[in-house]
Amino acid sequence: MIGRVASALFASAILGCVKHPAPAAPDPALLPGAVWTPPVPAGAVVDGRYVDATLGFSVPVPSGWQAEPATETDATRVVLVDGAGLVRIRVSAGGPRPDHPDCTWSFDDAASGAWPALGPVSLSTCMPTDPDGPRVLAWDAAASSPPVRVEADAPPGHLVEAEDSAEGVLAGFSGR
Repeated sequence: MIGRVASALFASAILGCVKHPAPAAPDPALLPGAVWTPPVPAGAVVDGRYVDATLGFSVPVPSGWQAEPATETDATRVVLVDGAGLVRIRVSAGGPRPDHPDCTWSFDDAASGAWPALGPVSLSTCMPTDPDGPRVLAWDAAASSPPVRVEADAPPGHLVEAEDSAEGVLAGFSGR
């Protein structure tokens, strides 16, 4: 009996010494009186076209695709996603070529006059380091108003679909 009492006292002493984690600090957005401001989308789809609210350009949304507007502070303005969710086209405000850590830029060329609304366009391809990863096709139109970059993620077996869809977006570009 003394052994049981000693064991119980020992167990309660041990449990009493266990450090319990301090409660997490409350989320400031959940405190009384806090005001949460939802992010403002960069634009919206109107009559089958993504229209950028800040930069004033629009591009067609390919038939059967979804448009996912980014927020107004993002360089990426909209991501267009095919119905199967495999091919993605990003339309971004112009700027330096973004870093893609999973691929290597291996092709650069120029397409003059292919899309008159954009002016000169440079083409580039980023080959994935993972053979099952998507190839990134990119079109930079630094002289367009506003300057834009269109990138298409083309998973294996979807290169033609990605390129054709991105070229349709480029052909339908309308600037300010």
